[in-house]
This record gives sequence, C-alpha cells and structure tokens, in this order.
Amino acid sequence: MTLGQKLQELRQENEVTQSQIAKELYVTRQTVSRWEQDQTLPSIETLNQIAHIYQTPLNTLVSDEDYNEQKNHKRINILALFGVILFNLIVGLAVFIVVISILFSFWVTLIAFILSPLVLYISTLSGLQSFALWQLISSVLLCILGAVLIPLLYQVTIKLVSLMKHYVSVNKKLIFSH
Repeated sequence: MTLGQKLQELRQENEVTQSQIAKELYVTRQTVSRWEQDQTLPSIETLNQIAHIYQTPLNTLVSDEDYNEQKNHKRINILALFGVILFNLIVGLAVFIVVISILFSFWVTLIAFILSPLVLYISTLSGLQSFALWQLISSVLLCILGAVLIPLLYQVTIKLVSLMKHYVSVNKKLIFSH
C-alpha cells in the first residue's frame, strides 16, 4: 500500500475531508489531494503532524508493511484484560443470563398467545374440556395480541443483540491498546 493510499484510508476512517485536514496542516486541499494520489510527498515534519492527528505511529505511514496488518499488531493491556474478565464473569454473565431468560420467556409467551386458538380447538375436540364462548373469544384476542406484539418484540431482540455486539467491541478496545 502506497503512502497516498494510507493517507486516504486514514482520512476516510477518521471521517474528515481533504479540506479539514488541509486546514489543520496549513496547506491547500489540492496539496492533500496530490499526497493521496502519490503525485507529491509530504515533508517528514508534516508526516509527523499527520501521524499525530490520526493518532497512529509514524512508522505506520512510512513503512512498507501493510497498514491493515500493522493495525492488527496491537499490544494487550494485561490489567484491562483481567478487569474485563472479572467484571464479565461476575456482572456481565449475570445480566446476560437474566436478559436472555426474560427475552426467551417473552417469546414463549408470545408463541403461546398465537397458538391459543389451536390449543382450544384441539382440547375441545379431544374432549379434555367443553366448549365455552368466552374461551374462544379470549383465545382469539390473545392470538391477535400476540400477532400485534411480534414486531415490537423482534425490534427489542434486534436492539439487545446490537447492544451485546457493542459491549463486546468496547471490551476489545479496553483489552487491546494501541
């Protein structure tokens, strides 16, 4: 990967425009564009400033080693690792189990609501109970309620999954230092 490609990738990862980085470095946007297109090279002082702005080591910019490969060579913070493991075992696991249990019970209840007319029909046909109009009305209302609540419970499930993914990514950031 060329220096220009690395500069462009870093700029895009940090979600800044060529104009914004040019303003910080006291150069024109065209100069930044020429660096990214490998038409010209920034001075070593400017490279040092760029590394500082993007919070990346200078050798990441100038070495021949692939930038993405260097990003994967992170050091592990042992104290953070120990803290994350201890916290996750004590608190995280307990919260995870409670939340998953509640979510599972909601899904089971919702499915039972939806299947209630079928259960009433089978139990009435098999002679386990006699037919009552109020039971039919109740089971149909439960089925409608279950059908209405499916999208809401689905959204809650998706949100909880995304929160768990975010929690894992935060833990990774704590463990791996730059």
